[in-house]
Amino acid sequence: MNSKIETEAKIRVSKELFYKIHKELGKSEFIAQENKFFINSQGEIIRLRFENNKIILNKKTNINTKTKFKSMNEKETIISESNIKEILSFLEFRELFSYNKQRADFRIDDCIVSLDKLENNNFFIEIEGKEKDISLIIFKLNLQDQILEDKSYLEILGGMNGLH
Repeated sequence: MNSKIETEAKIRVSKELFYKIHKELGKSEFIAQENKFFINSQGEIIRLRFENNKIILNKKTNINTKTKFKSMNEKETIISESNIKEILSFLEFRELFSYNKQRADFRIDDCIVSLDKLENNNFFIEIEGKEKDISLIIFKLNLQDQILEDKSYLEILGGMNGLH
């Protein structure tokens, strides 16, 4: 199981800017991802991500540190599909929400830059790395005038509706 602090900037961009940056960054194919979120009675949320014949179980929790960009404690592991539904049911998790997206990843310096096309025609650029490196990549891609998104895709797409 991997455990780390994930720091990222998520930026909503226009379709035109999205494809302009994709072209500038070079060749990277988009990979289909299906994301399913589950919740238990304590309000804990986990995600299953299906991509390239792999299933990744992921849990993110807030950290109590003030940072310029969104930082989360992230744990994830690759799992087998054979009995995942029974395991989730046993742990009293029920499905909350799911969505599909297309993602193209690029490595720039010490950051991972992900271009995400969501199924509802929303376009985002996520930059993951250390704060100082993220700031440099935002500048390199000329994104400093764009607004940082602090919500997760789950929140953006309405998957949290009805929980409050």
